[in-house]
Amino acid sequence: MKLEPLSLFPESALSHSLAAGSFDEDGLYGEIAVLRFTGRYRDGSRGSPDAAYMAVVAAAALARATPDVLVLDLRALDYRWGNSILGVFVDVAEADREYPVGLVLATSPRCRPALATLLGLDPRAEPGPEDLLQDGLEAALTRARGLALARARAIG
Repeated sequence: MKLEPLSLFPESALSHSLAAGSFDEDGLYGEIAVLRFTGRYRDGSRGSPDAAYMAVVAAAALARATPDVLVLDLRALDYRWGNSILGVFVDVAEADREYPVGLVLATSPRCRPALATLLGLDPRAEPGPEDLLQDGLEAALTRARGLALARARAIG
């Protein structure tokens, strides 16, 4: 068997940054991490390396920050179509099968219409307070806080 070198980070023009914070409310402790992706996600199957990059980075973010909720800040991501990005969302949801890590997507007009369509949602509909897709970071953090509290209650 011949081994081929493999880059941990698939080739992608995307970039990322990670921030995390914690809070204590009514005796419950919660941690939220915000993973921001910027750049242009390539269309269709050409975006597969971008999705792979995002998945590797998201896995590292979950290991580094150990949050109750991961907010994927996609406001600066130019995304038009391609379904490989769904794998990133599934990976986050399955990171802890006993107490699933919450996921919220902070969106903007640069990505929201395509993400809504991909997820089977009406791209023209206003997001509700409990939706996966949230318009902007503040709305996403508000949703994340509620999910973090629910996870803290479940863990006990």
